[in-house]
Amino acid sequence: MVGRQGALRTIREVLDGSAAGAFHVVTLAGDPGMGKTRLLSELAAAADDRGLPVMSGRASEFEQEMPFGVFVNALDDAVEKNLPRLVSELGPTVVRQLAMAFPAMSAASAAASAGSAGSVAGSAGAAGAVGVSGGGSVVEQAGGPAGLVRYRLYSAVRDLIERLAVTDCLVLALDDMHWADASSVELLNHLVRHPPNTGLLIAVAYRPAQAGSALAGPLRAAAEHGPSITVAPLTLDEVAEILGPDVGRTRCEALYKASGGNPFYLDALVRMASAGDHDELPYDVQTTIQAELNGLSDSSLLVAQAAALVADEFDHALVAVAAGTTEEETLTALDRLVARDIVRPDAGDVRFHFRHPLIRNVIYGSTPPGRRRAAHGRVAAHLADLGAPAAQLAHHVERSASHGDRAAVDVLINAARTVALQAPHTAAEWFASALRLMPHDAPERLTLMLELGELQSVSGRLEEGREIAIEVLRLLPADDYARRSVAARFCAMTHRLLGSFDQGQAVIVNELAAIPDQRSEAAVRLRVRLISYILLKLDHRAALDEIDRIPEPRSGWAPSVALSLKAIRPMAAYVSGSVDEALADVRVAVDALAATPDEHLVDCLDSLAWLGWTECLMGLHADAVRRFDRLMAVARGTGRQYIIPVALAGRARSYVGLGRLAEAARTVREAAESACLLGSSQQSVFVATEQCLVDHWTGDVRAALANGGEAVRTSGGIREWWGRQAEYAYGLALVDAGRPDEGRERLLAACSSPGPLVFDPNTLLRCAERLAALDAASGRQDEAARWAAKAEEYAHPGLPGTVGLAALARAHAVEDADPRSAAAMAREAAGSLAGAELRLDAGRALLAAGVAAARAEDPGSARESLEGAAEKFGVCGAHRLYRRAVTELRRLGVPVPAPSDRDTAPYGLSRRELEVAALVAEGRTNLQIAESLVMSVRAVESHLSHIFAKLGVTSRNGVTASLSRTG
Repeated sequence: MVGRQGALRTIREVLDGSAAGAFHVVTLAGDPGMGKTRLLSELAAAADDRGLPVMSGRASEFEQEMPFGVFVNALDDAVEKNLPRLVSELGPTVVRQLAMAFPAMSAASAAASAGSAGSVAGSAGAAGAVGVSGGGSVVEQAGGPAGLVRYRLYSAVRDLIERLAVTDCLVLALDDMHWADASSVELLNHLVRHPPNTGLLIAVAYRPAQAGSALAGPLRAAAEHGPSITVAPLTLDEVAEILGPDVGRTRCEALYKASGGNPFYLDALVRMASAGDHDELPYDVQTTIQAELNGLSDSSLLVAQAAALVADEFDHALVAVAAGTTEEETLTALDRLVARDIVRPDAGDVRFHFRHPLIRNVIYGSTPPGRRRAAHGRVAAHLADLGAPAAQLAHHVERSASHGDRAAVDVLINAARTVALQAPHTAAEWFASALRLMPHDAPERLTLMLELGELQSVSGRLEEGREIAIEVLRLLPADDYARRSVAARFCAMTHRLLGSFDQGQAVIVNELAAIPDQRSEAAVRLRVRLISYILLKLDHRAALDEIDRIPEPRSGWAPSVALSLKAIRPMAAYVSGSVDEALADVRVAVDALAATPDEHLVDCLDSLAWLGWTECLMGLHADAVRRFDRLMAVARGTGRQYIIPVALAGRARSYVGLGRLAEAARTVREAAESACLLGSSQQSVFVATEQCLVDHWTGDVRAALANGGEAVRTSGGIREWWGRQAEYAYGLALVDAGRPDEGRERLLAACSSPGPLVFDPNTLLRCAERLAALDAASGRQDEAARWAAKAEEYAHPGLPGTVGLAALARAHAVEDADPRSAAAMAREAAGSLAGAELRLDAGRALLAAGVAAARAEDPGSARESLEGAAEKFGVCGAHRLYRRAVTELRRLGVPVPAPSDRDTAPYGLSRRELEVAALVAEGRTNLQIAESLVMSVRAVESHLSHIFAKLGVTSRNGVTASLSRTG
């Protein structure tokens, strides 16, 4: 019932009023699938909890000829069950009047008329065999003016309801009243204007778009007796709560947009995705939507099918072309579809649209294939006559053209090239369709295959892209260097993303060696890709050698070539230890990037990722976030899915560096979803590593172990940078889990195993600092000093964060022998780290300073440092470290206050937010929380939005899980 708490609260309040003897009407208005029926069931459950009788009826579209159908559906069973008592209490006159409407009363009325009152009970079972109103009209049954007869019948129903309300209250739930017959609408109007003398709650659910004018009167009158609730679409935040924390924000936004916030359609889309079929609706959903189409005339169904193949939003003229009908016939059919709320007119009634895209999906899927193909052909020909662009024709052409149709092939090729930059997945589909229609010996076939393979690769269809690239390389002439360079780059990229690292590098090396002119653009592009491979092994010498072989750009080269080189050069300089040169190269690359429009970045996204990661590893996290943001904006805008997980992983690492753990957690969840959709084992390692690091800092030890172990297993022990990063993260998780010896071995294996190092200076420095702390804690003072010296080797004055980490490592090493000096060093480290905006590291340094000062018997300094550490950890959401700082303060005898209204409490929550979160964890509803804390429900909702943001969760379950981990 996410998003419906306000409606539930209102319903329960009205129910309480009716239980006390009042008359109320509550109306529920909303589109199909919004949850009106579910709300009525919740009302029934609440009434049942209060011991109140509930009688429910539903109007039916196909039973509108049955008078009083919805009331018969609601009351007839209760009438039959209580028949002897009702006959006795109501008397023969009222029984005869009720027999006009209620089958259960018909036999009783007949028996009473025959003077056989004693046989009433036995006759009840045969009531269903008697026609409604005894086989004649109301007037024929009772005689007299029709209006008077109806009034007497309505009064009789009023009496009946009073008798059925045996507890002095009755709940009458009437669903789908937009389909109610005229008699039911009149009866509802009478009951609303002349309420029974008992507690009564009438709940009416209806679809506004299908409610006739007759229902408007009762609804207006009902508004005087209770609330009118609009069951509106869910908000984005509510959709996120339903989907849960495991669904990334991007996926959540996509489902929200596709569903329109409609819970029924949201559920259908989620189930489609879970089943791995993004086109086939679940059977029950198809059946439900198909039921809305039953009863359409042939002409209306034909027009609906034609509209479904035209567009979500359409004009009648094009639908007439697709259907092969006249405009007048088409408009008449559209009026019928509007009346059924299958389609809706837009402003000005100029165009129309389906109520929801899933309805169009069902109609299109149910259209006979021959009719569908012919209609697509008519639309394609019509649009071509109008001079429509290829991209507008392609959808219809590919669904109606025959093999060998040269004009259709040209349309598809032109359309694909038009949209390739903005929608590579769509362009790939059109290229594939063109290839299917094209003769096998067509001269341009290889070019199309190359374009198709590139688009499949960048849009995330890795296996297909790799197969096409391999086939193109096999078929292309050996001296076609330009096209072979393109095919080789995308073949190598898909090999790498699918885990075949060495095969990918071999493709690049072999193709590069075959190019006679090593200064050509084709060779330079291959060499830039080769440098990317080399940097993954952090072989800085080889990377710099390859960079030196690249000539100055020639005229006619694409701008992306020069920018690629500028963006990748800083990492080569940084891993070689040339920090000053790397900083200068970063500035050059950033300036060039600022001057480059987005359209020139599409071909160099790999290099931009290297630039972002270089800034991240150098501790320039705010700059790195900006770099990754622009990279992802371009990638998403052009459908380049292949680069998104690694970019999101880098942004998550930078958020961690800045101490923005809630944002890091959200980002890494999104990265995990992107990597899963991409199906890349390499990027899965990247993401699992960052998940482990985020869990490490937030204090979720169990999740850190799971994600770190998964990253190590998936990497397979590969000695590239990304595999070693997994070892580093897993080592930290093991230390957190109270397994310091295992953690130490992982860190040692990551940064000092035989062979060339495959770590960047930042990670080497961090390993050294952690190893210094571990060895010092285990009494290995010489080893701790050695690691501190290593840390100082990796520090650089141009990067204040590295200076701070080296000082912290030295503080670890000297703490046992000279805790007072260690405290001073750690405080100095905290200053450097804070200046570099490394808030979590600054907190760790303050924690180390506080512990050392306490050992040096300097309680004032210890308290100051520990309180500073606790504040930083609380703000950042580093729960485990916060608890440790609090523990150290308590050892000093410092009473730790309850969380203040500032974000200095555990979890970064205020006192009030912590109270709300605790009640959420107990399973309380918003209303119950409001009552417990004496605040408004709106205030509770506001607190919850802040709690979600600070904990990095999107649901109440996420709040419960966070508190259980850290409580």
